[in-house]
Amino acid sequence: MRLKPLFSTFFALFTSAAYAQTTTSETDVLFILDGSGSMWGRVNDVEKIVVAKDVMTGLIEGLPEGIDTGLITYGHRERGACDDIEVIASPGVTSRSDLLGALAGITPLGKTPIADSLLQAGEVLRETESAVSVVLVSDGIESCEGDPCATAALLRQQGIDVKIHVVGFDVDAEAQEQLSCIAEAGGGEYYQAGSADALSEALADVRVSIVEAVVDEPAPEPFVQTVVVTDTNISLAEDVIGGVNVVDEASSEVLLRLAGTKLEQVPPGSYQFEFDNYLSPAITIKAGEEYIISAAQFGLSTIQLDGTQQRNVDVVDNSTGQKLTFLSGTTPQQFAAGSYVFDFVNFTSPAFTVEENQTYIISPSDFALAQVAMDGTQLMNVSIIDAETEERLTHLSGTAPKDIPPGTYRFKFSNFTSPPFVVDGNESYVISPSDYGLSQVAMDGQQIMNVAVIDDVSDQKLTSLSGTTPKNIPPGTYRFGFSNFTSPPFIVEENESYTISPSDYGLATVSKAGNLSGGLEFVQGEETIARLLGGGPQQIPPGDYTLVNNRVELTTVTIAPGEVRVFEFE
Repeated sequence: MRLKPLFSTFFALFTSAAYAQTTTSETDVLFILDGSGSMWGRVNDVEKIVVAKDVMTGLIEGLPEGIDTGLITYGHRERGACDDIEVIASPGVTSRSDLLGALAGITPLGKTPIADSLLQAGEVLRETESAVSVVLVSDGIESCEGDPCATAALLRQQGIDVKIHVVGFDVDAEAQEQLSCIAEAGGGEYYQAGSADALSEALADVRVSIVEAVVDEPAPEPFVQTVVVTDTNISLAEDVIGGVNVVDEASSEVLLRLAGTKLEQVPPGSYQFEFDNYLSPAITIKAGEEYIISAAQFGLSTIQLDGTQQRNVDVVDNSTGQKLTFLSGTTPQQFAAGSYVFDFVNFTSPAFTVEENQTYIISPSDFALAQVAMDGTQLMNVSIIDAETEERLTHLSGTAPKDIPPGTYRFKFSNFTSPPFVVDGNESYVISPSDYGLSQVAMDGQQIMNVAVIDDVSDQKLTSLSGTTPKNIPPGTYRFGFSNFTSPPFIVEENESYTISPSDYGLATVSKAGNLSGGLEFVQGEETIARLLGGGPQQIPPGDYTLVNNRVELTTVTIAPGEVRVFEFE
């Protein structure tokens, strides 16, 4: 098994960062590793999570001691939960040995909440003053309704010294587009890792190269630059949130970025000031003067959420219909006076007027939004359907709640749709399959093919059972359709669990060995119960059968309950 591949990709990410560590200042590295269920997929017959963990372990072990490392992963603890995000190690806090031990124990399971993972990374990065390279390794796209591109851009807008690099591991075109967008918005690079074989060159050489780039590279000769300092100072007032770009009006180029209240020097000229969500008119800066740029002088107001929302909330300019940014957590942002709408994913507010120099705290309760969640006992995602329009509003997964407006809804399970359910404003609801008496039915894994669950009243197929995966079905009377046998009616009671086995019906397993042109038929009376064409086995009910080949009767056999028999032919 060759597990060299990803080092060639990671080398490109870290050569420049490591070199900077020896020549300028320390650079931390924060990995975000995809722990979603899709990482059990294979490249070159090796699970992707095995490849990723092996390569990351080697890379981290080979980094110089001066580089602090951290790790975030998602989707590894709970199936279907969008809040399953864990900071396993913070740069400069967790030892490498502890990080590597935790990395080895990651087991893929659930969803892909990339946007919220980046937000979590932002909280970690606020605790460090070093420059940080974030490296996201993912094999798929965001699956929790977040906007990872916008989130990556927001982190940089908030003044965090970060570059976000992304490795797309065995991804399709759609995922490549989204992941490369994240890298671009995060000021980093995107790297495509198509397969283990394609990336299997030079694992050992790359590890040596990384170490040499940091440890053995001789320090460059000092560079002395003569700076002509003007006597024009510019700074930000304390009421400014985040940073402000100083933009040359003539060229539209960013001259510098102001952050905090530190004084900077600029030549005289005409400039615009680019706040996170606002670009000021041009202001003339004169030589020999000091300028303090404030939010108040442009009438900027502060808007934030109260923290009770379940997802990021987009802020949309009501006059243009364009999304400006999004609000998350309780982090405030500044906006010009105007009319805005707030998009809560499943609800868009009416127009909201923002006056100059005000502070607004927005809450789901301002719009009577209710919280609806599942209790976690459902087996698959549950859709929320508007009972009047029949349109799908959203879906519930795991136990993560969603904000929805008051109204009448139906909850669509995979094999059952609830009667109308009234959701009142500013209320919280926890929905359970047991509310509707749904039972769990599964096979014991001894069946050879999928088994259909057939409604005994309508004679319609409700669903199918495969492997040992259970399904939620409503109480009722059903028949189980095996490939060559349909069971008698079976009563499913409310809120029960059932495990169905071929042995419940005495099904036998038959197969054939050797060459037999035309296959082997098992006939009872005028009816062909089963036909063996290839070498694969089939399950049939016990009884007396006539064996037929190419319409020629061969012999009569008796198949006993639960018997396993191979019919051999030369």
